[in-house]
Amino acid sequence: MTSSTWLRLLLVVSMAGNAYLLYKLIDHGVSITYQADEQARRGQQLAALSALLMEYAKGDSRNALVQRAKQVGLHVIDKPGENYFWIDEIRFDIVDDRLADIKLD
Repeated sequence: MTSSTWLRLLLVVSMAGNAYLLYKLIDHGVSITYQADEQARRGQQLAALSALLMEYAKGDSRNALVQRAKQVGLHVIDKPGENYFWIDEIRFDIVDDRLADIKLD
């Protein structure tokens, strides 16, 4: 093979590699866009569930909430003397032994 044939072959390989990298870059951008949309949608769903749960459990005592969570097999972290407790990764604030707020941070 002559040197010009090698150069043409290298040029074609280089162009194919660049085309592949451009495709991956565009595909990654599209994936990130869909991921951001999905996260925003999940955030709206969590806010709706939080509001619904607050309405459902409003006025329930600390013990009632903890017992219900344990019955369905959720992990509960309840330290005596604190004005809050955790069920999985959700914080429940308690005022006067009643549910006051739910934090989904």
